[in-house]
Amino acid sequence: GVLPLNDLWYLDLAGITEECLIEAKCANVLPWTIIEVPGARPLARWGAAMTLDSSGVLFVTSGATYDATNGYQELDELFVFRLHDAFYKKCSATGEGLRSAVA
Repeated sequence: GVLPLNDLWYLDLAGITEECLIEAKCANVLPWTIIEVPGARPLARWGAAMTLDSSGVLFVTSGATYDATNGYQELDELFVFRLHDAFYKKCSATGEGLRSAVA
């Protein structure tokens, strides 16, 4: 089955070389590090969308989750994670702004 997750990892690209990028001949193993996030975090999910903007803000939205109590749930929330602050903020909108937002 599918296991929903809510972990966040960092891939250190400092050791990557041009040869690795162009010819896929990578001499170094690039290390992954889990980011321990204090406080509240998004529900564990799968199928989420993420994007990182140029100022170091990660946006996490949508996806789905499952638990024995509530069953399958599609998620329609947006979380913002600032790489420099290392905590999540849940964003919300109500009323007409939520229904007619344009991106």
